[in-house]
Amino acid sequence: MPWWVSALVLIAASLFFEFHGRSFVQRQWNSDKVVQTQLAKIKQEQRDAENSQLKTQQTTISSTIQKVHDDEISRLTTALNDSRRLRIGSQFCGATSGQTDTQSATSGAAADTGGRVLSEEMDRAVKQLIFESEQVAATGRAAQAFIRENGLGE
Repeated sequence: MPWWVSALVLIAASLFFEFHGRSFVQRQWNSDKVVQTQLAKIKQEQRDAENSQLKTQQTTISSTIQKVHDDEISRLTTALNDSRRLRIGSQFCGATSGQTDTQSATSGAAADTGGRVLSEEMDRAVKQLIFESEQVAATGRAAQAFIRENGLGE
């Protein structure tokens, strides 16, 4: 057999194995890519399910905390609306003109002595300040409850 036939067979075999090898490697690559894509999809679906469960749980916790906050603000509003006008004690306002228990005609608190009744405007302002302060405190307590319930403070 002449040398060039051997060379030609060798070249043909090399080309055959080259193309066959490339095809085999490409099929392997494509197969691995499909498997990786499927695994990534499964993992993403699991994360989505866990996130959905956490969202439901946190929504329930948040709504409970918000309800407690709203109830606290409601009780405060009711208490402030039902309260009588505020008085300043005689130790703060002192005695003027020798009268320490001066009763206003509009106060209607004949049995309540010891200081002056605040004007309606001042009474509203003080009650508004009390309400805003308590509202901030209630919001802080709600935030603390949220942090505790969701394990963020650890």
